[in-house]
Amino acid sequence: MIENQNNIFGMKSENLIELPHHIQLSIHRNISHSWSKLVDLAREQGIEVKAISAYRSFQDQKRIWNLKASGQRTILDDHEKAIPFENFNLNDPVSTQQLIFKILRWSALPGLSRHHWGTDLDIIDQQKLNQNPEYKVQLIPSEYAPGGIFEELGKFLDQHLGSSDFFRPYRVDLGGVAPEPWHISHTETAETFIEQISIDKFQNFLNEFGEDLLLKDSIKENLEEIFTRYVYNYSS
Repeated sequence: MIENQNNIFGMKSENLIELPHHIQLSIHRNISHSWSKLVDLAREQGIEVKAISAYRSFQDQKRIWNLKASGQRTILDDHEKAIPFENFNLNDPVSTQQLIFKILRWSALPGLSRHHWGTDLDIIDQQKLNQNPEYKVQLIPSEYAPGGIFEELGKFLDQHLGSSDFFRPYRVDLGGVAPEPWHISHTETAETFIEQISIDKFQNFLNEFGEDLLLKDSIKENLEEIFTRYVYNYSS
């Protein structure tokens, strides 16, 4: 499967379809059957799997990035604690690089998010939310750990995801993206996308569509490390 080059980096693809039983969420058409099987398996275990994020466009990811890069949205450290934006000096190349890497721990660079492909979803247990209607989902690892609101979903994924068509690319900390126990990826389809990505292709895309991307100059200077640590560095 060869995608249009710009689709790889978050431009809407003709291969996207509406995610069943979800409002305004889309997935790649190739993963629909696998998703339904996973939902049914979870239901047998008393878990109501629901996606709260699936396909995400370049523009959507850029909005998230620019809010964090301008200090308008919280940046977390490795312990899920907020980092004061004043800690970073945007006139200092080293400090700017540190800011980029701190953002990348929890938010992908626009154009390089796996959510651009429609193969990846962030999932919760809707049943637990129905039982706790005031709870606001944060998508942090502690929610899926023992004692967390989605503990049972975390256990289910540990036990059953390996026999499904999905995997968790950020299951463990490899020094790039922080662990994301909620993030699942359709193994076969996602691999066809990752194989088509390169630094050169992304640079060309960024030159065409990244005019208002904050920290763009520093991003370009650090692309090799960004690809090594945050794009190709994931759990198989």
